[in-house]
Amino acid sequence: VRVDMRYGNEGWTPMILARITDLSFLFPQAAGAQLTLKGEDLLSLLKAKPAADKVYTDKQEIEMVEEELRVSASNLSLASPRPTSPFPTPLRTLTHEKAKTYQQFIESLAERMDYELFVEFDDVSPTQGQNAAARTVSLHFEPARSGTLGDPITLRRGRDIIDFKPTFKVWDVLTQATAQGTVPGRRASYSVEVTMADAIAGDLHAAPDGGATPLTAIEARNRAFGSETRPEANAEPISAANLDEDRARLQAIAALRKSARQFLTADVTTIGFTGLRPGIHVNLSGLYAPFDGVYYVTTAVHTLSAEGKGFTTKCSLRRPGMLDPSAYPGG
Repeated sequence: VRVDMRYGNEGWTPMILARITDLSFLFPQAAGAQLTLKGEDLLSLLKAKPAADKVYTDKQEIEMVEEELRVSASNLSLASPRPTSPFPTPLRTLTHEKAKTYQQFIESLAERMDYELFVEFDDVSPTQGQNAAARTVSLHFEPARSGTLGDPITLRRGRDIIDFKPTFKVWDVLTQATAQGTVPGRRASYSVEVTMADAIAGDLHAAPDGGATPLTAIEARNRAFGSETRPEANAEPISAANLDEDRARLQAIAALRKSARQFLTADVTTIGFTGLRPGIHVNLSGLYAPFDGVYYVTTAVHTLSAEGKGFTTKCSLRRPGMLDPSAYPGG
């Protein structure tokens, strides 16, 4: 049984798309019978493993994902329009070992390319009475959505925000990465160096009301430890076995982005917002620097409480930078 939970008062905004995997019953003495449903999103359809190793030769990653979906018996297909490959040439060879599930194999491709993997109904605005079973569910394998700023939801302190808990991770942020490998089919080796400046600019967005663009994680790191004796660079080697230089470069960029996105993370609890969901941005205001501004939403938990708290939403946020406190009064 699939659960497709939406709110019609906001254009059929999708909230939860999942399938029920467990049921538990409770028959308390002083209350009515209760049923608890537990479920997972439809990526769980890809948790099966192939019967044997699968070797891909001269294939683009997009083609591999399509083949994985075809043989997985998940009835999932790539979302339309079909994504295009960021690489000019196919990958010489890659093996899906039978010890990995279809989901793990596709996720490994996504992590190396800084892609996101999620499932969603193709129709985000179904007509009233439309049969849910007849609608198509597609898998999205696409570049990280944090790089594209849409129309963020504004959350204001004192009006929408109940709790805000930010966390900084500064010292361990990588400043550069070097991918080393051998050209597939040849003995020639290569080394590709990528700096953080090449990696994170697309993830930092100015507030739509004309706010300043945040400092990058590297700028904030340098300011925080500028008076200390420390290495200027925090570099990490990246193993790019069996990858060409284009793929090695993107893998190094993905590693830097992953590190930078841990610089500023936050949990925010708000009054209930049906439109808050992973894959969008929010614009926080009223917190002042360095916390105001645009964040990317990675998780959203909607709670309807019977204990007097009403409808609340708790989101996990991330941003690879922060606003400059010196630009604010008293900074």
